[in-house]
Amino acid sequence: MSEPIILEGHSGHVMCATFSPDGKKLLSAGFSGELFLWNVRGWKKIGAFEGHTNSVNALAFSPDGKTLASVSTDTTLKLWSYPSGKLLRSVAAGKRPGSSVRFSPDGKHLATASYDPVIRLWSFPACEEVAAMKGYPKNNGPVVFSPDGKQLFSGGVGNSVLVWSTSSGEKLEELSGHKTAVMALTLSKDKRHLVTADYHGTVLVRNMKDRKVLQTIQTQGRGMMGLALSPKGNILAVTRPNGVDLVSFDDGSLIGSLPVKAQGVYSVRFSPDGKWLAAAAADKRVRVWEME
Repeated sequence: MSEPIILEGHSGHVMCATFSPDGKKLLSAGFSGELFLWNVRGWKKIGAFEGHTNSVNALAFSPDGKTLASVSTDTTLKLWSYPSGKLLRSVAAGKRPGSSVRFSPDGKHLATASYDPVIRLWSFPACEEVAAMKGYPKNNGPVVFSPDGKQLFSGGVGNSVLVWSTSSGEKLEELSGHKTAVMALTLSKDKRHLVTADYHGTVLVRNMKDRKVLQTIQTQGRGMMGLALSPKGNILAVTRPNGVDLVSFDDGSLIGSLPVKAQGVYSVRFSPDGKWLAAAAADKRVRVWEME
């Protein structure tokens, strides 16, 4: 694996980084409250979205790629026009720091989670709250929608994944199996499996239909904060406090390790074409590795 490209400019911990749907830009944000926009060609910073007054903890693009959502320790949910960075909406999203945000597959809703007990469902683009779901007493998130958008899955400091109805806001079930806080949720490439990971690096792969655990992958990512599945669906990138491990999604074997000289790697994302892998870290830097 080649040495990473280092992106510098943030004045504090970088909490999150995500690629635009077309793969041409990278967005990163963290303690400073600014959202930095980087051009993938040449890796130059070409803009900043300003408006948050505290740490930005999670980012998500709408399915059409025209809107970026962010949640922050300033307790707001903000919607930005992309790529202009114009602030479209700003709403109060709880009494404690926001931890996760995700759009529904049809783009009509988005969900947020925070360190308070409530997971919220919002209409889009009006950004009106349509459901408030009582999750764990504190530290809820991450969230991900089912492929049809009818259900929402959420993690947090409990050892279970909570399943919610997006039409009624009712909790439908709890998926057990983890022994520590559920820190990451994603869907497999074919959308047939739910992939969940906990703080000790245990990854569970479930059948979406009957919720049965089909595979357990034990990674080295004790202290895991983030997980990403490659676009081809064959590689899991799992963070650990001082690096990123690449794990085979098929058999759980370790493919490679990417060291990071920082005591804290918070999130990791593949570019849509799988060529790049970006990691946000505590040393104020974003690292980008060329994968192909």
